[in-house]
Amino acid sequence: MKKKFIIYILFPLLILAVGMSACTEDTILADAGKLPDETTMGSIGSTLRSNSSFSGKAVIELTNDSEDEIVVDEIFYQLSRPATSDVKVTVKLESEMSMEFEAEIKADNAKIEAFNESMVAAHWRQKPLLKSAVFPKGNIISGEGVLTIPAGKEKSSSIKLTLSTHNLPADYDAYELLFAIEQTNADGETEKQYLRYRVNVRQKAGEIISEDGVNIATLDTRFLSVFYLNTSTYQPILADIFIYVRTNTETREAEAYSMGNIVNLRIATVGYDKESGRAILTLNNDLRYVLENAATYIRPLQDHERKVCLCIEGGGKGLGFCNMNDAQIADFTKQVKDAVEFYQLDGVNLWDEGSGYDKSGMPPVNTTSYPKLIKSLRDAMPGKMLTLVDKDEPTASFYDPALCEGIEVGKYIDYAWHGYVSEEEEVQIIEPWETEHPYSDYTRKPIAGLTAERYGSVNMPLYPKSAEGILNASKKKAIMWKKEENRKKNNIIVFGSDMISNEQNEYEYRMENGYLSFIGAIAEDGLEWGKNPRPPFMEREENGEYSYGISETVTDEHRQKFHSGYLYLAKDW
Repeated sequence: MKKKFIIYILFPLLILAVGMSACTEDTILADAGKLPDETTMGSIGSTLRSNSSFSGKAVIELTNDSEDEIVVDEIFYQLSRPATSDVKVTVKLESEMSMEFEAEIKADNAKIEAFNESMVAAHWRQKPLLKSAVFPKGNIISGEGVLTIPAGKEKSSSIKLTLSTHNLPADYDAYELLFAIEQTNADGETEKQYLRYRVNVRQKAGEIISEDGVNIATLDTRFLSVFYLNTSTYQPILADIFIYVRTNTETREAEAYSMGNIVNLRIATVGYDKESGRAILTLNNDLRYVLENAATYIRPLQDHERKVCLCIEGGGKGLGFCNMNDAQIADFTKQVKDAVEFYQLDGVNLWDEGSGYDKSGMPPVNTTSYPKLIKSLRDAMPGKMLTLVDKDEPTASFYDPALCEGIEVGKYIDYAWHGYVSEEEEVQIIEPWETEHPYSDYTRKPIAGLTAERYGSVNMPLYPKSAEGILNASKKKAIMWKKEENRKKNNIIVFGSDMISNEQNEYEYRMENGYLSFIGAIAEDGLEWGKNPRPPFMEREENGEYSYGISETVTDEHRQKFHSGYLYLAKDW
């Protein structure tokens, strides 16, 4: 007989907010008082708790590549007020799968089937249906036991939930772990409380194999390439498949490198709660789905040592990085820290655009709020990556610490790059430290405390086929720039347009040809500019000592699937 139950998890006040749709916001909150569905012991509310969940479903991620025992969580028991005497409960493992878990897997598989059906025209099917089972008891090292709340206390000590993946069957993608306690309610009846875990098991991402099927493409260290990916259209896995092949034009010896050192995920914005006056970190539905299914969409990128970061932008609400007060900064910092740590991300990219600062009734912008937020984020997350986009007024005062309450912004960030990226303009090569600016229509001032080696001068747009002339002019500009002595300060290249797959439109094959391939234009040993020796003697790009070609890894048949249809790795939820 299948068990139907309510998950009982009580949490302190959480302040992370997520966007539930394009037009609405919702905040995940759990008050620390009695819940409507709590079991009562007299007038005291009680609940079986886990450390691993925001909103009631605990999810565990395991890789099936280790024989180590892994402590994945802690289970404890909590009352809504201090116990009048010692309270003991026994946590036991249930042996049957719950109806809720079966329904959850069924719903997930329905989404996969619908997606596969929608992609028939693209001539590929992206992934098989999920297989599920009860987590094998032999792989549970610890989790059962007695929890005791001493008199006068509200919380018990913890039981460590320790699992092993040794000889874990490889046939299943998702397992359920179900724990229960029995207790007597106010009417003298025996009731059970349940705590449910979904255990997602995956193989650690394999090596990135180059197009020849032989060489291993390690993550590039010659360049620092930055990607942006909009989760409303594509899976983050798209950022994991591209490589460049560097070939000696004389010997034809080649070596492959994986691109995408930093992957910034969109769309997260600054929201505003009018009633409380809080700045709210708002994740749209697609980004939230990706984060909650990180084992599928994010961990493979991190397996390959990419830094996966949350890109936070203006939300059009009138409140943003440039007009928060100190309380809002502290509150917003905690929300960002909670999200980054809970979803095990590598950092944050700040892009203040579209904040709507001109909205009536909102506080005026100032030059201290943004620097204070940056310092607050760094202090809260000293080990995480913090980057920003330098564009227009939000960052215009960062050159002068006196305008930023004494804060040298560059000392608190890892990298910055400009945000002037448009398919209607040539690539902008912005050099804040130079006195003359022949390679850009825009100028910026140096960010105090940031060396030129950590500023991205090149932000590449994704040009459509109709903009071939602009692309060629951009290549010439980049080649002239890199050839000028002491001009180029680093090998940072930002691909500032959202990544796409192969699409049947003006951008067909443009990811490879004209976008990512621009890396050859800034490589010192890459493209050069010359004249065709034959009539009509037109100027053109030529290979230098090395040619740079873009491809996809053959791992997991990515290259074959990318070229066998359209919209490969489009979002599948």
